[in-house]
Amino acid sequence: MAKMQLDFIPQSFLEFAHELEKRGIEAYFVGGALRDQLLGREVHDFDLASSARPDELITLFPDAHIVETGIEHGTVTFVLADGNLEVTSFREDVEDRHGDHRHPAEVRFGRNLEEDLARRDFTINALALSPSGELIDLYGGLEDLRRRCLRAVGDPRRRFDEDALRILRALRFASCLEFHIDAEAEAAIFAQRSLLKHLSVERIDHEMGRLLRGKGAASILLHFKEVFAEIWPSFTANLEAAKRGELSAVFRGIENIAACFEALGCEGNLREDFFFLFLTADVAPELWPEAVFRAAMAMHGPRERADRLRELARVLGDEPPLTLYDWKVFYHCYFKRLRSEHYFEMLRILARFSKRLSFDLSAFERAYQDFKDAELRGDPLRISDLEISGADILAAELATGRGISLALERALELCFQEPTSNRRELLLAYLQDQLKDE
Repeated sequence: MAKMQLDFIPQSFLEFAHELEKRGIEAYFVGGALRDQLLGREVHDFDLASSARPDELITLFPDAHIVETGIEHGTVTFVLADGNLEVTSFREDVEDRHGDHRHPAEVRFGRNLEEDLARRDFTINALALSPSGELIDLYGGLEDLRRRCLRAVGDPRRRFDEDALRILRALRFASCLEFHIDAEAEAAIFAQRSLLKHLSVERIDHEMGRLLRGKGAASILLHFKEVFAEIWPSFTANLEAAKRGELSAVFRGIENIAACFEALGCEGNLREDFFFLFLTADVAPELWPEAVFRAAMAMHGPRERADRLRELARVLGDEPPLTLYDWKVFYHCYFKRLRSEHYFEMLRILARFSKRLSFDLSAFERAYQDFKDAELRGDPLRISDLEISGADILAAELATGRGISLALERALELCFQEPTSNRRELLLAYLQDQLKDE
């Protein structure tokens, strides 16, 4: 049996596991924490699998700070010195299900680790670690980690039939971990892709958001495009062309996006923005902003993201920033919370790869360099850069309430055009003149 160092496990978590063992209860650390530690990735959440049932755990630790997060599913959360530790009772497979391919008809608690590991989704998630450092690997998860291979525990068709979300989890793991999916699991994903219709849009959005941030996202989207067509209209509309061997604008865009990400070297929301822009690249230019908005809203993501993408598409299609003034406005409206370098690179690559964007790339790049020079000079680019504040406007009785924000926007607009105007007396005089008839 393999041994594993325990120094990555918080001390209070380890002490709790030892305490369970002292009381005659089996306890093993399981799940993503072990996988990520073995891969050299940052470890976030720790889970403990236990032979005790939830009611037994609550009785055993009457003075503990306990959160009954999922007690009906066998999970109790203990609030310990190093954070929250989820403790879940051993469970076993239940054949009878609701028929929704998501939830079991009942949760049946088991009494041994073997039964619990047998019901897990993938071999890399079916590892267990005892409090003494013994690593239990019943399904070859260690070898699959070494080979960077995603393989189901047992029959992948059965695993996906039990829970359709595992299909998206497989694709998400492949994207984020840059693993390949083994042939049997891949065949099952294609064969059972219609099960995705049983998933809520919220669950789809959650998994897809994480998938899109992975470095392998572009290749996964292209290879499994028939699968994503089950949940994304933008894929469905272009599948026939792809089957004829004709790469549509959407799929061509996704191919290009891999190069975009490599050039950007960025992660997070910017990746999602890119994908939504490219996924709607097949519509007429005048329809692009609304198409982007609808695509983002269809995934039940934040309204703020959908609004940002709609405006971004509108500006890119109609009014790309080709002057220093344009760049200042562009930065203030859309990019002030994020690194402007990433957005510049994003727009530059979009201009190169998308036939939709036909603006003068050299003028665009010159304007951006002027913008960076303005940053170095200390030109006002944000409301906070102004020499006046909302308190000044209120004291001068120029505006109240929402009008104060609008007045500050006007002052910043003036400074975009004339940076030397950023002096308190000049700005107040300017606003006095602008607002006198309002």
